Amino acid sequence: MSERSILIQLIQGTFSKLTLLDFSPLGLQFIDVRSKAFKVLLKSIPNQQHPKEYHDVFVETFKDFLKVDEKLYVLCPLDLTSLPALDDYVLGFNYLLVISPSLIQPLGQMEFYHAGGSIQWQMRKFRYEPDQYFFVDKSDFKEINRFLPKFIEHIRGNKYIQIALENFVFSFVANFDHLALLSLTISFETILDGKEELNFRLKRNLAILCGYSASMGERIFENVGEIYKLRSAIVHGANYKPDLVEHYLPYARTLSACMIIELIIHCCTDIENFNKQCAKIGFGDHLKLIGNTDIIHFKYSQRSHGLRTLLPKFKTS
Repeated sequence: MSERSILIQLIQGTFSKLTLLDFSPLGLQFIDVRSKAFKVLLKSIPNQQHPKEYHDVFVETFKDFLKVDEKLYVLCPLDLTSLPALDDYVLGFNYLLVISPSLIQPLGQMEFYHAGGSIQWQMRKFRYEPDQYFFVDKSDFKEINRFLPKFIEHIRGNKYIQIALENFVFSFVANFDHLALLSLTISFETILDGKEELNFRLKRNLAILCGYSASMGERIFENVGEIYKLRSAIVHGANYKPDLVEHYLPYARTLSACMIIELIIHCCTDIENFNKQCAKIGFGDHLKLIGNTDIIHFKYSQRSHGLRTLLPKFKTS
């Protein structure tokens, strides 16, 4: 058996059936905790020391959560003889956030590892806030599964997309909403080169990359402008309304996720070239960006999260 630990993470906060996701490129799978397959998984892990069956321990620890009529899944190894690394779990979880920005998160975990020839276990609970649930339309899972290998390839091989993802993910764990919003603006700025007309070019680049139509591009352009007025007030210590930060945050997260997806879809690996292309085309022309000839459209992210929405005007007082 591998020296890596067997890690099983309990995931809560989804309205969608996670078992429809194919995480085999990461060596991972989702299993419904109320299914027979989950019992079989825990039964297959050698238990040399613990007096109780692992499944009984799991049920006892999370009994309050299991009583709730809500979907619960574990993210676990696909093959116990070939264990994934911790980085694979992190990348897989970040993928969930990108395809559907939400507050889905691990509720707890069981970890089995070698110690003196035996396998031990540990379990801990995580804080969970059910403010926003993960949701993907059932018809979109095929495209999402098809996209995962491309996501892995670009995140692991492209530094600027990796930085964009890191700042996007940080927005979910930041202690304050204004810090979360600032991290998202950093994520946006990874698509810029040079130092001239940054605000205008950023709004325009995002509008071209993420706008599926001219009107949608115009809305994104205006909304990013409002977000950056708010950003300016935050970083320069001006008066601003905290409730506006809370209002803009979901939109900014969705736009950042869409940006990451579209950069990968169009294989925008050269930022300088991407900026030159954006300078030559207009709103609604994002399909003219040079990239993958086998383009995957994640239409649900445009359909479900309101990137067309015109957000309220920013006011400092």
